[in-house]
Amino acid sequence: MALNRLAYGPTPDLLDRVLTGPRAMGAAAYVAEQLAPEKIPDSLDAPLPPLDWQFVSVTGTASSSILYLYPAEAGDVYLDDLTLVAGSVPGQGPNLVRNGDFETDLASAWTISTNLSASHLSSTVKRSGQSSLHLVASSGGTTRDSALWQTISPSLKVGQTYTLSYWYLPSTNGTYLTARLSRSGEYPGRGIDTTHSLIPPAYLPGVLYARLQAGQARLDDLRAWFLMHAVRSERQLLQTLLQFTDNHFVTQYSKSREWVDGQVTNSVTPSLVATEFEFRELLRWREVFLNPNGTFLDLLRISAESPAMIIYLDTVTSRGGNANENYSRELLELFTMGVDNGYDQRDIEEMSRAWTGWRVDKLPPEQAHNPFANRVADRDNDPGVWTLRFRTDRHDTGSKVIFRGKNVPARFGPPWAGQSYELRLPARTGTNGMADGYDIIRHLANLPQTREYLSVKLCRWFVHENFHHGACTISRTRI
Repeated sequence: MALNRLAYGPTPDLLDRVLTGPRAMGAAAYVAEQLAPEKIPDSLDAPLPPLDWQFVSVTGTASSSILYLYPAEAGDVYLDDLTLVAGSVPGQGPNLVRNGDFETDLASAWTISTNLSASHLSSTVKRSGQSSLHLVASSGGTTRDSALWQTISPSLKVGQTYTLSYWYLPSTNGTYLTARLSRSGEYPGRGIDTTHSLIPPAYLPGVLYARLQAGQARLDDLRAWFLMHAVRSERQLLQTLLQFTDNHFVTQYSKSREWVDGQVTNSVTPSLVATEFEFRELLRWREVFLNPNGTFLDLLRISAESPAMIIYLDTVTSRGGNANENYSRELLELFTMGVDNGYDQRDIEEMSRAWTGWRVDKLPPEQAHNPFANRVADRDNDPGVWTLRFRTDRHDTGSKVIFRGKNVPARFGPPWAGQSYELRLPARTGTNGMADGYDIIRHLANLPQTREYLSVKLCRWFVHENFHHGACTISRTRI
């Protein structure tokens, strides 16, 4: 039960270590270990060691005489000693590829598509001879218009067996190489396509982590990074809590992507930025769980500051005189107090005024943590970070009263029962207006209604789905 609820299932190794092995630690010791994740080593995000040249060979039947080379996505890879020979023995016989050893100018034999225009011969990184091909892609390839290619002459004989082979040096950014004859898969039998013959490092946690940190990752990369930690990390409870937190403070990747798309002209940027929003949330939440003094307030603050949340619940469009209520409603109903648990529509309306001015924009790198900084002049081309920005000219500066005249219900007992939980926010102008939001989340995080709501959710997560009020309580706000 403990391994099913606290971890991602009882793997054979985990069963042996906890329950069945000759030196099994026992369930109680395992729980104690997991409650202190900061003491559990985890090197999954460590950079890869230096990579060595790898040999690839595939034999198949030809259906075309056009040879394509391209990385699967933006990044780079080194290639050397590319050969295509008749028969099934790699490198045995005349090489049908012109300049396959990459010893002469690329343009002498290869056509270079725009996305690979930065590709060049490298004399410093090579496997043999004087140079190799450093294939550098600004975006991934799929067809002739996004590949380095040449037409084999004389033409290959359709249906005859050929062997394509080469040496490649994977880059630590995880980009891997495809080398294929066009339409190979359309001919009956096995075509000549190395796309799936490689075992690249692209989906190792350290590679994914580096790409995510650099803002060059897509949603599939983030999913793979998270799942690999769920499967391989010894910090199993931390990983399940991260999933719980990500579900609790739900956002929507596609809405972030669409919003960013409306701010820039580069078609690649929106998916990368939207992925980065989700990744930054997970990293910050993980830091809270690794801190013995971390609290629910810390998690709530991270969610409130998240560009993904600001966009998802439309705070990004909210302004004084026209406050959007979506975030305030969900903050109360989903994230803190729970539905019908001590607030009403008037509280939502009053609270929504406090979040006016919380926006998202691209700030200079050195100002990424300053929500009052001026945005970059050119969102497309200037370096910067898409993050929280507070617009003083969009904030409702008037005073606000939330939970007016409301007292804690008797069911919570002492010291809470009967106490007022009314929250008064003074009139604030300029950058002081941002304090409205922080006062609210600090107030909500410590209400007994919030503790009750979170307690029940956690009991349903860790005990059973049909858990009801009264059977479990949490006296502190640390999760």
